[in-house]
Amino acid sequence: MSRSSTSSSERGPRARDLVVVPEDVTTPAARARALGIVGFFLVVIVGTAAVDTLRPAPVPRPIGIEKANDERRRANARWLDGSAESLFEDDLELRSRVRASVRPKYARLLFQALREVEGDQIAGRDGWLFLRSRTRSPTGEKPRAMAQRSAAQLAALDRWLALAGIEFTVVPIPRKELIYAYALPRGIDPQPELDGLIVDELRLRGVDTIDLQPAFHARASELVYYRYGTHWSPLGQWIAAEEIARALGWWLPEDARGSRVRALTYGGDTDLLEGLGLAVEDARALADEVSYPNFVLVNRRGRLIDPSQANRPGRHAITGTSFTGDEGLPYFLWHFSNKSVWNIAVPGSDGISPLAQFLAANPHRTRPETILAELPVHICLSAQPFQELGRIFAENPPPGACERIEGIELRSNDAFARGAVELDERGANVVVLEAGRVAHSGEGVIAVRLRGSAATPLEVLVACGNASYRAPWEPGREELILPVITHAPGAPAITISAHASGSAPARVEVRAADLVATVRTSHGVELAPQSPRIVGGLWRQDLDVPNELEVASHAMLVLEVDSQASTTPEVTVRVRNLGQGPAQIEWQIPPLAGEARVVLSLAAFERRELEAIEIVGAGDPPATYVTRARLCPLP
Repeated sequence: MSRSSTSSSERGPRARDLVVVPEDVTTPAARARALGIVGFFLVVIVGTAAVDTLRPAPVPRPIGIEKANDERRRANARWLDGSAESLFEDDLELRSRVRASVRPKYARLLFQALREVEGDQIAGRDGWLFLRSRTRSPTGEKPRAMAQRSAAQLAALDRWLALAGIEFTVVPIPRKELIYAYALPRGIDPQPELDGLIVDELRLRGVDTIDLQPAFHARASELVYYRYGTHWSPLGQWIAAEEIARALGWWLPEDARGSRVRALTYGGDTDLLEGLGLAVEDARALADEVSYPNFVLVNRRGRLIDPSQANRPGRHAITGTSFTGDEGLPYFLWHFSNKSVWNIAVPGSDGISPLAQFLAANPHRTRPETILAELPVHICLSAQPFQELGRIFAENPPPGACERIEGIELRSNDAFARGAVELDERGANVVVLEAGRVAHSGEGVIAVRLRGSAATPLEVLVACGNASYRAPWEPGREELILPVITHAPGAPAITISAHASGSAPARVEVRAADLVATVRTSHGVELAPQSPRIVGGLWRQDLDVPNELEVASHAMLVLEVDSQASTTPEVTVRVRNLGQGPAQIEWQIPPLAGEARVVLSLAAFERRELEAIEIVGAGDPPATYVTRARLCPLP
């Protein structure tokens, strides 16, 4: 064998192991250049750190939901899971003076030359900018589930305000990502059905709802949203104000109004451009390339009308977010109706939190008769859209007595029966109601009443099925009445637990707990149950509905059920209406245990005449299912 055939086994460097170094790298000049480059980068790094430390940039202060999220993030930051490191890195970026100086020019170059955006933003066609977080839920939740959750919570609020004599109307604001969906990049699905489902689910639960979608779609070409902003334009507010005035019966013909209109043009909003990092003046220059119609109001003498004239305490109020916080909507509402609307909206909020603050700050004698809720639909994409809902329930008990639901006992925690209990953040269950004992439509038609005292502030968690909310229990309050809310009708278990509201322990004593209905169950109209019979292969039990029986505001159907007499796993309660609105509503009632109760809201049939109420099931007809039925009004 020749040596060439075995050369691969010999020791020595191989060609692939050799590093070729250019001769000029080893020269003093080359070394000096290398040291200069390294030194330059070291100076940049050290200098940047020094400037950012000695002269940090002012940190923007979050408000509303962003503030709450920031506080929650800081409270939950942990070094072991990396969340604290991520927070530290974000804080360094916010405080960086160098970044604040360089980023605007770099961001403008990227946006103008390449339409490059970052983070949550989406660059669409024709220069439109959108937010990805307003196209779909971050958890991938389906549109109907999101709509049902938000509608159930708002319907419970509607019922609670009705108990206090306040009329409640919701105005969902269609998303920019829906109205201008054509401009979204290919592959971005804004789930357009969500906005319509919100309206449908609210109306199905009897909540007065004003649908702005048809009017916004009809005039989308006139720019009802800002191209470079997250909010509606003055035209969008103008359209919304006219639609609201018409829906509420406030609309006046032009010759009856106290103001006249002077049309102007406006350069538009810049918050999305500034979010990219552009300087304010650069963002304004780009926004001014697009003109938006704007309106100012003048009196009959031609003098400008101050927006504060349309925003005065009185019979009507509007809660909401930054969509209303700039006063444009109340201003234009006053033009179409001559009615002053008290603006209690707070920018950066969820739209309902300002109402909680307002109710807490105002005694009953100064509360308005009508409350409008401006609700941007993107709020409903959140898993917990209305953070202060429980505060409204806890701090504003119903003025009328809620009646106990007889025959239904809550199972209490023995620890609370022995006296005051000390709690930490993990908390403890106070009372539990097993699944299958009470079926209800979900929008606060039943409530849990707790009697006791809290030595220190604490939180009560009301959980029913997959829905829950928190309510505060402050010292000095000896009774809490908290509505039970579910996203869909059913009979899930109900759990009431108490938790310390902070790191310090809390003490609470619960002397009594019971399940109540938010209607007068003892003053209802009796609906005599007939014997079940076979109809079309199913058994059906009819309730005798008196002629010309009109449904009162927020009335409820309360059924006493002997479920042991039936082998049917599931029944359907069907209510038919003779008037306008939904012709028929059905509720699927799951299997119940023993002598159970069914409590259903008939708010969707308010001021309508009922035609029939029937209970339908499969299999052999029971001797009886409903043993007693009543149509019950509000207290």
